[in-house]
Amino acid sequence: WPVGARAADTIAVVIGKGSPPIEIRAGRELQAQLARLTGTEVTITTDVPNGATLIFFLGSPHTNPAILERFGEKWPELSDQGILLRSVKSNNRRGVIVGGGSPVASLWAAYEMGYQLGIRYLLREDIYPDPVETLAVDELDIVQEPNLRIRSWRTINDFAIGPESWSLEEQKRMLGQLAKLRFNRVMLQVYPWQPFVD
Repeated sequence: WPVGARAADTIAVVIGKGSPPIEIRAGRELQAQLARLTGTEVTITTDVPNGATLIFFLGSPHTNPAILERFGEKWPELSDQGILLRSVKSNNRRGVIVGGGSPVASLWAAYEMGYQLGIRYLLREDIYPDPVETLAVDELDIVQEPNLRIRSWRTINDFAIGPESWSLEEQKRMLGQLAKLRFNRVMLQVYPWQPFVD
């Protein structure tokens, strides 16, 4: 990716010790996105680092003690699919709470953070803006709940040129992109004549 100007901030993503695997994935995804958006290194840690000037707190009060300790009393009511992006600030550093009402919602919140910073998620790939020196994260106050709780994608189908002809790697890549678009169901439509049906 293009290398931008050196970021003005030292950036860290803070996840909880013993976070569920999906939140660990969310932390890594957010780390990779922020690194590409700024052209600089982003650390991921379970402790709030003293040297970081911009901190992303990922998870919820149930999974991340740093969120519970600092923001637990102001945590909004969220369903298991609700997400939160909220800017926070102290005397010498900026921060963003990136969380959800469940671990999978925290993953969606990480992708929404990327979207707010200009990333666009397509089925084939992600489109990134040029790297910037300073991320515009100071005015975020977003709480989202879905209008539709079930968001399904049909795969397999019954065409030789359809998803049943894709490799395992292509299937994994598609499922990853669907997660970024907040799909939460996959329908496998199979027929007796298909060669992989026992």
